[in-house]
Amino acid sequence: MERLTEVKDKEYKAAAERLAEYEDTGYTPEEILKLKAENERLQADCATMREAMEEFCVRVEKGEIRSRRTYSKFMELLRSTIHYKAVR
Repeated sequence: MERLTEVKDKEYKAAAERLAEYEDTGYTPEEILKLKAENERLQADCATMREAMEEFCVRVEKGEIRSRRTYSKFMELLRSTIHYKAVR
């Protein structure tokens, strides 16, 4: 990618520095948009899996499902995350 940040005028210094930071990533604008879209998709997938794990744990606690081993692993995973909320 061609560097466009060789600006000498002080008026444009802040903008040039910001552009330089962007250029230093090595990504094109299109690549950034693809990465953002992929990140959003992965976050949505993670939220879906979290909800499924929480529902499973609730069903085990209610006695609807008998799988203590899987339940224990799911609870451990849920508790290890930052966004853990009490299941019940």
